[in-house]
Amino acid sequence: MEATSKLELDAALVAEAEALEVDVPRELEAHLRRLVEKRRIARAWEEEHREAIQRFNERIEKFGPIGEEYRRYG
Repeated sequence: MEATSKLELDAALVAEAEALEVDVPRELEAHLRRLVEKRRIARAWEEEHREAIQRFNERIEKFGPIGEEYRRYG
């Protein structure tokens, strides 16, 4: 698979990783796959719960934070 975007890395860091026998391209790809999957899940969750979040925020705007009457600071 060919890269479609420019990727710049700290040359000293890459050299150190390679000296420690890290397969840099494989490790970066594996980490990127995990990161993309986490972001995909987070976005799906946000989309699924968008209405509830909006209603909760509207409630906070109208009535203030839950438990505000018990606050003893600031």
